[in-house]
Amino acid sequence: MHGEGSIVDLSHNFLTGELSTVLAAVETLFLNNNQLMGMVPEEYVKSVYGGSTKTLYLQHNYITGFPLEAGVALPDTLSLCLTYNCMVPSVGLMGCPASAGRQLSRPQSQCVVFNHGRPMP
Repeated sequence: MHGEGSIVDLSHNFLTGELSTVLAAVETLFLNNNQLMGMVPEEYVKSVYGGSTKTLYLQHNYITGFPLEAGVALPDTLSLCLTYNCMVPSVGLMGCPASAGRQLSRPQSQCVVFNHGRPMP
């Protein structure tokens, strides 16, 4: 299920909890419109920077952060969408589909409820 040509679409499935690392090497991964929360695990970030993951849609969840590698540019071929989460994305805007909407972040009141009382960073 991992590697070149792999596609996993678990969008709109009411998935909850923190993002599991089991799908970190999938080439095209749609996890948008669920109830996933917490930081994006380092395994996903490495897969994105290494070019293994070319599409990563995490919009419309309760994600609190995507740890960027300082001074390292994201691949030009990457389609990354992080909008409408519990963070203000500094990346992950250009690869968003029109259906992601224009709001960058969720209202803080929604984020406090889903992230165990922790406010947005």
